[in-house]
Amino acid sequence: MIFVNKYKMCQVILTKPLEGVVLLVNYLYSQTDIEIISASTMVDNHASARVPKKNGFTLVVSSAGEDWGYESLTKANKWVR
Repeated sequence: MIFVNKYKMCQVILTKPLEGVVLLVNYLYSQTDIEIISASTMVDNHASARVPKKNGFTLVVSSAGEDWGYESLTKANKWVR
């Protein structure tokens, strides 16, 4: 599922992450005026980290505290492309 808000910020929930990210990135860069795509992965979830890495994203921040709706901040890695 893809959610886009009025600020053109997109949240994606994917069942096949690697394939979905390829399609999403290609669509966003070819069909919209999006210039930067960002992603977050939990620091300890190495499988999730492989998805942005394999899709040409660059790790820009490691272990940032991010609000994911849990009681405390979640340590997340931030990626951009």
